[in-house]
Parts: sequence; C-alpha cells; structure tokens
Amino acid sequence: MDSITSIQPVTSLSEPMHASLIEYSPSTKQTQNSFASMIGKGINSVNNDIRTAESLLNTFSLDGNTPTHELMLTMEKAKFSLQVAVEVRNRLVEAYSELTRMQI
Repeated sequence: MDSITSIQPVTSLSEPMHASLIEYSPSTKQTQNSFASMIGKGINSVNNDIRTAESLLNTFSLDGNTPTHELMLTMEKAKFSLQVAVEVRNRLVEAYSELTRMQI
C-alpha cells in the first residue's frame, strides 16, 4: 500500500494534451505512396499466384504432363495467398471502422 499512496498526480503540464492533427508534408506523401505500393504489390502477387495455378490446371487437364503434386502445391499456394489477402482486407476494414467510431 505504501507504493500506491506515494504516487502523486501530475499537475504541472506545460501545455494541454490534445490529439494533434497530422499536417501534410512530403514525408507523409512518401509514406502514403509506399503503403499504396505495398498493397498493390500484394494484390499483384496474389493475382500472379492465381494465374499460375490456373494455367497449370489448364495444362494438367489438357495434356496431363504436369505432375499432380506440383499442381496441388501451386493451387494450395494460390489458395493460401488469397486467404491472407482477404484477412488483410478484413483487418483494414475493421481498423477503418474503429477509426470512424472514435470520438475526437
């Protein structure tokens, strides 16, 4: 109990604590561009995985020369990357919804 009673409130703040607005600056623009490019690269990667799996499936169904294990691995990789992309989208939507519910 002694350690709790020895804590004193902070009353001597030089300026009030308010949520500050982010001002536009070149570094903010670079951050936005890099985030947008990161999302774009992720979407392109998922798209490439799906196209690769689709072309391998077409080759397998037409010729039968593609090994089955290679086809299955490629399809599972495409499925996993799509699931990750959907989960990232869900988290971004959830974060945006949380930000819009915040009172400033």
